[in-house]
Amino acid sequence: MNKLENEILRCDYYHPVNPGTGRCLQRHKPKGSPIVHPEKQRFIYPPDGPIGFFDIETTNLKANFAIMLSWFIKLRGRNEFFSDVIALEDLRAGRRDRRIVETLVNTLELFRSGKLVTFYGSRFDVPFSRSRALKYHLPFPRYPQTKEERVNSIRHTDLYYTARNKLLIHSNRLSAVAEFLGIEGKTPVSATTWEEAVFAEDAKLKKALGWIYQHNKDDVIVLEKVFNRLEPFIAPARRFL
Repeated sequence: MNKLENEILRCDYYHPVNPGTGRCLQRHKPKGSPIVHPEKQRFIYPPDGPIGFFDIETTNLKANFAIMLSWFIKLRGRNEFFSDVIALEDLRAGRRDRRIVETLVNTLELFRSGKLVTFYGSRFDVPFSRSRALKYHLPFPRYPQTKEERVNSIRHTDLYYTARNKLLIHSNRLSAVAEFLGIEGKTPVSATTWEEAVFAEDAKLKKALGWIYQHNKDDVIVLEKVFNRLEPFIAPARRFL
């Protein structure tokens, strides 16, 4: 996972470097590394940093009674993803979701000075991820305390509140908003699949995790499409992960 991580240039202060200018947003030069020509670099930051669409899948809604099963971040405008899913070996070895929470925390660092978009993420995906990271003593991104820290922090847009405040439909769930806007791709997962992802034996468990992983991917694809439709109505407030 995280195969793009080594292709992202950073300065001495670990800010992402824009290959178009050869410097980060603070005008620092790259850290002891030649600049990769934009045509040869797969992952190029837009001027305000990368935008990713973030979603997780879990066994329950409360982090002290559940574990993370998978996570996805889709890069805006690109058919490229960061992701991970819990493995049978993690469960057999008693590691539970520690490994995939750690890969998530590491990947979040790539979005400093950028933005993540979620749907109800401020009440679920983000605090759940933060809770599991704290449990394992992993360095989840801290909320910026000063103006200087904000420059290198991860901005966060929760599209749920845009849908709730700017639309008037029967439900504010992502599936309902997507259906209303004529966006296809939101896939349901049956209760049986969720049960098998928690309680089934290896063969059924692996198959159930495969379904959930694909469902997770479909969600971030749909989330980006909904974001593109609702973006003109998003309040310009600066919130952080």
